[in-house]
Amino acid sequence: NVEKLSSKGGNNWPPIISLSEAKDYSFGVGSSNLTPKFKQALRGSISDQIYEILKEYNADVIEVIGHTDPQPMNKNRTTNLDDFSVQFFKSDKTINLNATDNAGLGYARALSVTRELMKVPALSGYSILPYSAGQMITPDEKLQNGSKSYDSSQLRRIEIRVRRKQ
Repeated sequence: NVEKLSSKGGNNWPPIISLSEAKDYSFGVGSSNLTPKFKQALRGSISDQIYEILKEYNADVIEVIGHTDPQPMNKNRTTNLDDFSVQFFKSDKTINLNATDNAGLGYARALSVTRELMKVPALSGYSILPYSAGQMITPDEKLQNGSKSYDSSQLRRIEIRVRRKQ
């Protein structure tokens, strides 16, 4: 079920794990809350795959990148990302992260996936870092140019990459 984007050419880069809404790795509309099915996959087959890639490439950093579609967010929303992003990781309480734009939504979704991966014992010794690409990067790793050639469910995704610390 997990789609691996292989690297092109003759290099030996670790594969990118792409978890797209089209493949049923989804969030609610405008939400960063993980579905129970997505949580289960993150703690099971996805974390197993990440761990294998980390070992194979002798990597020690996991990057979680949240991507969104270009649909504008409701203007009446307020954000709590500045106030609660750090507390989100330090608290066992349920904190619903809210964003006012796609860059923030991508980040909030990356935070949710990062938090879940941090609960996996096999990944506890690794740095797990959340990032947002908002709606700007297409699934074929190009800058979005306003083209409608991708279905929104392909654009809404989490990508997981591994690397070594510099």
